[in-house]
This record gives sequence, structure tokens and C-alpha cells, in this order.
Amino acid sequence: MSKTLTKSQQKIFDELRFFIENCTTYKGSVNNYTDFKRINECLNQIVKSDHEVSVQDYTDPEEFTEIINKLNTNELYIEYNKKGNNQYSNTVAGYLRFLKAKKYFNNTNTTTIMDCNTTKKEEPLSFTKFSEQTIFYGAPGTGKSHTIKQLENDVDNPFVCIRTTFHPDSDYSTFVGCYKPHKDKSTNSLSYTFVPQAFLEAYRKAWLTPEKRIALVIEEINRGNCAQIFGDIFQLLDRDDDGWSTYPIKADTDIADFLEEQDIPAYSATMVQKYGIEKDGFAYLALPPNLCILATMNTSDQSLFPIDSAFKRRWDWKYVPICDAKKQWKINIGNEYYDWWEFIDRINIEIGNLTKSEDKKLGYFFCKAKDDIISADTFVGKVLFYLWNDVFKDYDLEDSLFNIIGNDKMTFGLFYKTNEGKTIIDIENVKLLFNKLKIEGMMKSPSDVNGEDGGEPNSDGKWSVIQQKRYDYWDAFLKYANNNEEFGSLVKPCV
Repeated sequence: MSKTLTKSQQKIFDELRFFIENCTTYKGSVNNYTDFKRINECLNQIVKSDHEVSVQDYTDPEEFTEIINKLNTNELYIEYNKKGNNQYSNTVAGYLRFLKAKKYFNNTNTTTIMDCNTTKKEEPLSFTKFSEQTIFYGAPGTGKSHTIKQLENDVDNPFVCIRTTFHPDSDYSTFVGCYKPHKDKSTNSLSYTFVPQAFLEAYRKAWLTPEKRIALVIEEINRGNCAQIFGDIFQLLDRDDDGWSTYPIKADTDIADFLEEQDIPAYSATMVQKYGIEKDGFAYLALPPNLCILATMNTSDQSLFPIDSAFKRRWDWKYVPICDAKKQWKINIGNEYYDWWEFIDRINIEIGNLTKSEDKKLGYFFCKAKDDIISADTFVGKVLFYLWNDVFKDYDLEDSLFNIIGNDKMTFGLFYKTNEGKTIIDIENVKLLFNKLKIEGMMKSPSDVNGEDGGEPNSDGKWSVIQQKRYDYWDAFLKYANNNEEFGSLVKPCV
């Protein structure tokens, strides 16, 4: 030091050393960050005073900020700082953080900054640890959203989910929040208020309920421009082992004001404990351990934005495979019923052979059944249209699945016809498609079966239990036989 410190200066100096040793990450460099000899030399060139001045004479952060601005234009200070490899600029920045911390503790009625590691106005929050960032991906209809729904309905430890869907027009404001006009009905005047979107809703919920598992669910994440939508929130996706964001980010003024209005208890105390005293107040954002982000992605989606590798590596990726959901769904075509899973299994073989890819295959939940039945309208209008428009159309092969009647070029119109001016499903051509896939139909759905005895059908035409069992036996044998050439050609038995 250039001179003996006064009692007030020494008190400031002692508090500064304590702050560096106990309240920041600079413990190993405490002597470097309290060496003001050359800084004071430069300071006395700037401040024209009858007596020698010292850094410890400045206790107001705003006033010291002005001193830093003047130092940054002082040639001697610039030279010292350059030779010292920015040691002196780091020292004054550390002293400014100390002054801000001191002001914070004074404002919270804490006796002294030396109590910063023991006495706090509010106790920091204790969070449930469940930090995950997972993208569930796979073919359309595999049940990606259903997988997340099961987590939400977990009896023992359920999620609280806040949902959003990305699309090409999604941006930062529609994901995080922004000011929007609001009309006062009583006066018809317009005002602007800040409206939080899915991210801030989930963020707020996680902080207000630290004991609960909060999930921000993003459907169709690859249909939006993730780099544009996440913006600087992208940095929060890096997580420490304890579930907290590794790098907190500075909040926009609008967001900081919104968080302060939410009256989140111990927000500032928690941020200070985790990231240091300079993160007091509501000026910074960090994902807490109880907030996870879950997303879904269809691998077949053609209207997607590319996701860069830096974004990808911050997520866990879980593949949702195509499998039989065991719901016994049937497709009703005319007077016959076809097994939905058998169709899925056979059509996916065709898709794989044609496209050499898994992306275009169908999952069990590609469409929904009503009372376990998928109608002809749903099957043609949704399933076959997808196959024709997104899978087979561009290949234009003579032996294509859609070339069911030997046409030179396949056409989706084969599955429709007109009757008295109305467009209806061409049942026979749809059945030709099932024949091409070697899928046999049955006359009645198993859900129609009732009765206790064999013999004649019931009065409503439904099969008895014995009739159904007899049919199931021969149906299973037929499927086996058709896959083994030694049996030759077999037909479905009568019941």
C-alpha cells in the first residue's frame, strides 16, 4: 500500500479480503485482488486533490464505476494493465463487485458483509433434483407424446407439464415472453403488458414449487428454428452435476421486472448462494434442478429446420421404437376387418425395402381408433394418403404397393369413386391393397363376439365364443402356412 490506511479505509480493506476469501471464487488470488499500489498511483493522476487518495475512499458502486471509466483512459494505467496481463483491470472489477455486495447487504439489513456466509435475510431454496433435457424421437405414431404423458401421470412422482409446440414462425418472444397490447373493456384504451410464454411459465412454476418436478414439453421441436427460438437461453442448457445451469445469463429488463413481480421467495438468496453475491436480485436466470425440458421429434418431418451439433449435444436422445401396443385395433373395410398391427408390420417391411430408411415407417398410434375400430375413411384419408404422398409417390415403380391394378403409374384416386354425385371409398380397391400385402380379412371383429355356446350365429349376426375360437385357430394356422411354401396356397376356412 502507498500509505498507512485510516481506520475507515482499513475496515473497508478487511471487508474486501473477507469477501474475496469467503464469498467469491478468487480465494487463491486474494493478495493480487487487494494490491492497489499502482492503481492508487494512477488514481492520484486522475483525481486532483490536496491529499493522497486511495481506492478505499470510494464506497459507492456508482461513483466507483465512474472512476473505472476514467482509469480506462489513463495512459499510465493502460501501460500497467498491459504489462500486468490485465491484473489491475481485474482488481478494480473485483472491488466493484465487492461494493455492490456491500450495498446489497446494507439494503437487506444485514449487519456487515462479513456475515455473508452465515447470516441471510432469506434462507436459500432447497430444490428437488430432477434435471433432464431429453428429445424423444422416432417414426410418426410411435407414442412419443404418450411416453411423456405417462411421466406426467406417474402416481408416485408426477410431472407438472407446461406445453408448447414449435413451428416455422416460432421465435424467442413466442417461446419466452414479450409485451402485447391489451384492451381495457371499460375505457376501450390500449395498453401494453408483458405476457410470459411457455418457457417463463415453466421457469416461474419451478421456482415457486421447488419440491415438485416441472417439465417444459416442446412438441415437434425440429419444426422451429431452435437457434432463433432459444436465443441466449441456449447457454442455460449446460447443467452441473447438481442439476443447476452451469452458466447463468443476464435477464432482459422486461424479464427481470416480471420475475420481481412474481414475488418468488428467496430467489435472490438462492442465486447468491449458488453463483456468488454479484447475482443478487432478479437480474440473472438459471435453470433450477427441478425443471426439465422434454421434447418430441418426428424423424419423417419434411418441414424441419436443421439442428446444429452444439444444440444436439446438450440433450439426451431417446429413440421410441415401433412396437405392438397390444390394443387389438382393427381396420373396417366394407364387411371385413383387418388387423391393424399386422398391417403396420407388413407395410413397414415395404417401406424399409423401398426407402432403405426407418424414418418413413408408421407407428402403432399413427391414427386413433374409435372403439378399437379404424374406419375406412380414416384409413384411406390419413394412412394411405401419407403412404402415397410422403413415401411411395416419388418412386413411381411399376411394382409399387399403390400399383394395385397394373396401372403404369400409381394414383391415390384409385381408392375413391363417385356414387350419385358423392365421393366414397372404393372398398374393393382398398381390399386389393390388403391382398397385395397378403393380409387376410375376417368377417366380424372379435369385439363383436358374445354368447356362451357354439352353433349358429346369434340373432344379431355376431359369432359365439366357440365360433370365434375356431376361427382364431385357423386364422393363426393360415398365417403360418402362408409363410411356409410347403403348404402351398390355402384359403381362409369357414366357421
